[in-house]
Amino acid sequence: AIRQAGEAVLVEGNFDVVSLHARGIGNVVAPLGTAFTEHQARLLGRFASSVTVAFDGDSAGKKATWASRAPCRAAGLAARAIEVPPGGDPDEMVQRRGAPAMLGLLASAPPLAQRLLDALLRDGEFEGLVVHDQATRVRSAMQLIAEAGDEIERATLRSYGDRIAQSLQVDGLDGLRDMLARPR
Repeated sequence: AIRQAGEAVLVEGNFDVVSLHARGIGNVVAPLGTAFTEHQARLLGRFASSVTVAFDGDSAGKKATWASRAPCRAAGLAARAIEVPPGGDPDEMVQRRGAPAMLGLLASAPPLAQRLLDALLRDGEFEGLVVHDQATRVRSAMQLIAEAGDEIERATLRSYGDRIAQSLQVDGLDGLRDMLARPR
């Protein structure tokens, strides 16, 4: 199924895999927990060139989504990610919305780095943070952009990050970083 789809869907655990398989989504695998390793990514790379990360919407799932970028990059996998609602998981999503909705969500998943930038700088969540936490998120965003594999990807991520920063009424990521670096 992964070969046929040209992509693997990565979920956290057995119930997610079984639930999606039962509804006809067969290209789903799980690292059984949130420890997705480089070895596992390389194994997936033998069957497909891309992976869509669909870890749970809790803090462990968000942390694992962030950590999945290194194994995917090391294995040369194109990575995308969906946003699972807080406290939710793919099993619950497919039960409530059905397979067609899940397939649509997977098909429209943004690149992993873009998804992570969005989560770091999301309006509403970002503004409510204390300055130290805002600065930490900006540093993480800058690190994410710096890790981009080539200049085109870096420019694309930077442009996306700039649009998010402008929605916060700051002049781009550099302006946001400079603002947060100023002494109080």
